[in-house]
Amino acid sequence: MTIEQLVHIIEGDLIEIVDTRRVGELNMLEMNVLSELAKGHSIDYLCNSKKFTNIEVEQAIWNINAYFGTSHYLEAVYKAYTEKVI
Repeated sequence: MTIEQLVHIIEGDLIEIVDTRRVGELNMLEMNVLSELAKGHSIDYLCNSKKFTNIEVEQAIWNINAYFGTSHYLEAVYKAYTEKVI
């Protein structure tokens, strides 16, 4: 939390506190999965054409969501675009 956010809380202003801290970084598999999802490809496409297993893709999506603090991979794709990660 920044000092500015704390001042807003003390003064009673309504603000949204967003924790932007990230632990670690995405590995190559996760970046590849994120890039393919950003292109609109399905999980089946990733498993069939990229030779990833369903488990690898699901774990990558879980890690991507954890990294971006999202609950759905489409939210993570949106955040990745807005933050110019992909």
